[in-house]
Amino acid sequence: MSSAAYAMPKATPPSLAYRGDDAKAKRIVAGLIGDIGFEPMDAGALGAARYTERTDSRTYLG
Repeated sequence: MSSAAYAMPKATPPSLAYRGDDAKAKRIVAGLIGDIGFEPMDAGALGAARYTERTDSRTYLG
């Protein structure tokens, strides 16, 4: 058998989400994310970030 039969499938890079309101800045950030080996994932406008960020009230109890 050839060694190709045992080749591992190509891994999918991990995703990294980003948000923003400036289209040009988002394109730049997406490029930078790709440059470091992640799959850029546009998560939409910055104003909706609070709905996706996890908040843990214990963090704020000092």
